[in-house]
Amino acid sequence: MDCFPKIKKLYGRAKVLILGLGLQGGGAESARFFADLGSSVLVSDLKSEAELSPSLTGLRKYPNIRFNLGRNDLGDVRWADVVVRNPGVKQSSPLITEARKEGKSVIMPSALFIKHCPCFSIGITGTRGKSTTTRMVYDALQKTVSQKVHLAGNVPHHSALKLVGTVGKNDIVVLELSSWELQGFREMGISPNIAVLTNIYPDHLNFYDSMDEYIGDKLNIVSFQKDTDHFVTGVDTFNEIGWRISNTRSRIHVVAPHHFRGQFTHLFGQHNRLNASLALKVLELLGVDSGQATRELSGFRGLPFRLEYLGTINNVPFFNDSTSTTPVACQTAIKAVRDRHPERRLILIYGGNSKNLPFEEMLTAVDDNVAAAYTLNGSFTAEVSSRLSAHIPQSGPYHDLGKLFTDLIAELKGDEVVLFSPAATSFATFKNEFDRGEQFSYHFRKWQKTNGT
Repeated sequence: MDCFPKIKKLYGRAKVLILGLGLQGGGAESARFFADLGSSVLVSDLKSEAELSPSLTGLRKYPNIRFNLGRNDLGDVRWADVVVRNPGVKQSSPLITEARKEGKSVIMPSALFIKHCPCFSIGITGTRGKSTTTRMVYDALQKTVSQKVHLAGNVPHHSALKLVGTVGKNDIVVLELSSWELQGFREMGISPNIAVLTNIYPDHLNFYDSMDEYIGDKLNIVSFQKDTDHFVTGVDTFNEIGWRISNTRSRIHVVAPHHFRGQFTHLFGQHNRLNASLALKVLELLGVDSGQATRELSGFRGLPFRLEYLGTINNVPFFNDSTSTTPVACQTAIKAVRDRHPERRLILIYGGNSKNLPFEEMLTAVDDNVAAAYTLNGSFTAEVSSRLSAHIPQSGPYHDLGKLFTDLIAELKGDEVVLFSPAATSFATFKNEFDRGEQFSYHFRKWQKTNGT
C-alpha cells in the first residue's frame, strides 16, 4: 500500500519548520520531502550558510522552501503547523519547548515513516555496533530473502522519508536508530517489529542529564512492541537492563557472544563477533537458514572508519577508527588491535572534545598497551593527557592531521601498529567523525604513495 497519499493529506498544505539541517543529509531530505508534498517549508539551523553549503545544494530551486540560518527564532515556531526535529536538536531546545507550549505537532522522520507506512521493520540501536550490525543484517537479507529490502534511519543520505511512495507492505526496512530518533518513536507510541539493542555504555552525557535518561530513550525501541514482535540483545546487556523491560509484550531473545561461529574474512575483534551473533539471530527469526546466514556474515567487509584497515606504510599497519567517539570505543579498539598484532608496538592517535564520559578504564587500557600517543586538539585531550602514565610519550595536541602525520612518519621504526581511535567528538577541529575519518584516510594515502607500503 502506497502511504504517500495518506501523508500528503496530513501534511501537504501544512507550514513545516525543519529544525536542524545538518551535514549528513537527513535535514535536506526532510526539506525536499515536505516541499514535494506541497508544504510551505522553513529550514532553521544555528550553523551559517557557509557551513551548511553542502546540504543546501539542490534546495534553493524549491520556491516553497525558505531559510533562517545562523540563528534560532521563536517566531518560526509560532508560524509553523508542524515542527520536524532532526537528530541533534535536543528535547530541551528553546524552540522545541516553545513548540510544545504552542501545541504544535513535533515529529521525527524515521518515526513518521514507521507510523504511516505498513512494512516489516527491523530497528537496531545501541551505544556501539549499531551501524555495523545494521549493515550486516541489511547486506545478508538482500542475498537471502525474496522480499525487497531497504536501508534507512541514522545512516547518511538514507532518510526513511525517501522510501515513502516506494516501499511495499511486504517489503523489509532495516533502520539504524539513534537515541534521539527513538524519542520520536516514544512520542508516536511505536516500536519496530524486530528490535535489536547491541549494548549500553555511557554516551552523550554532554546532552543528557543522566545515564538513566539516555538508557530510557534507547529502550523506546522495545517499549511499544506487540506480542508478535521480537526483541534481540546480548547476555551482558540483558543482565544490565532486563529488569527495565519486564513489562514488554514482545518475545525476548538473549544471544550468547558466540552464537555466530563463523570465521571472518575481513573483520576482527570480539565486539564484531557479538555484532554478528545479534545479526544472525535476526536472520534466523526471518527464516534464513543458519548456515547460509553464517556464510554471508563471515564475508562482511565492514564499514569505513570502524577499525578500518587502511594498509601499511613502510610495513607499519594503520587502522582508521574515526567513529570512536567514546572512551569505551577506544578501549575496545585497543584490545582488538593488540590481539591482532601482539608483537608490535601500539601507537595511539586520540583526542577531541569531551562528552563528559568516564574514561578511567580507557586510561588503564592505554597504560597497559600503548607505546606512544599522538593527540588531537580538544577538551577531552586536555582531561586525559595529564592522567596518562609518564612512561607513555605524547606528542601534540595537533590542530590538523597533516602535521601529525609528518611527525608520526618521521618517528616510525617499522615495528609499530598505528591506531586512530579518537575516543571523543570531532567538533574541535572537524565537521564530524566522518569528515575526520576521510581526512585521516587522505593523509594516509598521501604518505603511502610517497613512502611505499
